[in-house]
Amino acid sequence: MSSVKVSGLNPLSASRSKIYVLRSQPSGAQTEVYHLDLTSIADFGLANQFKMRSNDIVYVDASGLARWQRVVNQIIPFSNALYNLDRLGELMKINNILVVCIGNICRSPMAEYFLKQEFPHLQIESAGISGLVGHAADDKASLCMQRLGIDMSPHVARKLNAELVKKADLILVMSQNQQKHVEQTWPFAKGKTFRLGHWQSKNVADPYQHDQAVFDDTCQLIQACIADWKKYI
Repeated sequence: MSSVKVSGLNPLSASRSKIYVLRSQPSGAQTEVYHLDLTSIADFGLANQFKMRSNDIVYVDASGLARWQRVVNQIIPFSNALYNLDRLGELMKINNILVVCIGNICRSPMAEYFLKQEFPHLQIESAGISGLVGHAADDKASLCMQRLGIDMSPHVARKLNAELVKKADLILVMSQNQQKHVEQTWPFAKGKTFRLGHWQSKNVADPYQHDQAVFDDTCQLIQACIADWKKYI
């Protein structure tokens, strides 16, 4: 037990019903997460049968894992392994998703409206790093979505800001450069900011000022990337 690492323990706020043990496999291929609930004497008896291992990491939470990935990034250096968890979205308690591109008139609104269609119970928003504030969605982007039966006419572009970043549980950007920019500008975004094409290791290139065929291809890629995320949200 002496080699067990402990992090996140605050005796004034820690909850005995929210004790998590993170265990990495020797291969480094995945990380297992165990939840220990010690709210009763019986639970203590069961927990006593749980054998800790060298390098297990214990996290005692005060308010639920609403910022799961951020916590993980702070306490283990190999948090990418957690992407293998099938219930990542449940652990993260994702309620608010923010989609980011540059101008907020092409890629991010398409992704926003696809996500709204897939997850009507969640709060989905979009914004642009250099948002063309007040502009409607690009006509070619709107046409792509219209062909799929999705109306983007209500969309109004806006600029990304700290408030939007702060309230988002998951931020989806279009490229590695955008991810780097968001995380450097708002360090608290690190751990909850990912590329939309994360699961395909792809950036989503900007179709702005290209012809309709490029927009169509971009729309299809965005749709495919969102399909990949469905398993984790």
